[in-house]
Amino acid sequence: MLAEQFNVEVRCMAAAVRDYRGWIIGAIGFSGPVWRLSLAGMGDYITVTRAIAAELSEELGFRAGTGDGADNDTRNGKRIKHV
Repeated sequence: MLAEQFNVEVRCMAAAVRDYRGWIIGAIGFSGPVWRLSLAGMGDYITVTRAIAAELSEELGFRAGTGDGADNDTRNGKRIKHV
């Protein structure tokens, strides 16, 4: 979640979208003006944003709890840990 990082009047958040390997291939983002998105109320939006990203990830073959793909992700010869 970002609160006023680049624009003092905007708050935004994003959740990772993963493919069948567990690799992050995109994100679902949400943003709005600070006068409509209070910091206290952003928890609800974060929950919805994560749920949408999880649903899309599942449609792309990602299965939560079966590993995050880090064991098989060796781009440029380096193991990458997805967070």
